[in-house]
Amino acid sequence: MNSYLKRFHVPAFAVLALAGVVLLGLTGCGGGQPQTGGAPASSGTPTAATVPGGNAQQGQQAISKYGCGSCHTIPGVQGANATAAPSLAGFAGRSQIASTVPNTPDNLVKWIQNPKSVKPSTAMPSVGVTEPDAKNIAAYLETLK
Repeated sequence: MNSYLKRFHVPAFAVLALAGVVLLGLTGCGGGQPQTGGAPASSGTPTAATVPGGNAQQGQQAISKYGCGSCHTIPGVQGANATAAPSLAGFAGRSQIASTVPNTPDNLVKWIQNPKSVKPSTAMPSVGVTEPDAKNIAAYLETLK
């Protein structure tokens, strides 16, 4: 495990913090909704018109770019099968983000860019996601029915 942390430049405290959050259920990404579903748009090419200025296909690529799959399982994103944070399968059907705010495009973009501004106690880090990339990622997440 220690070599894994060094290889991916993950501080041990970050892993412990994420594990604690997952164990205590503080992230609450499920928002009380069942986490079913999993595949993006049935055509194989993600599309979402629900996020103004967002492009789901570019969002799928941005998810890999920012390493979201290091913590989350994200259907349709190669290598995104981690379990340190909640799975994002069925994200589009969730009513809340982090059990804190309604799942709206604006709230989701804000959460992706600066999670602690939405929920100060979250273990989800800010990783420098730009606003265009946040809109694209939000558009992709909205394809996960």
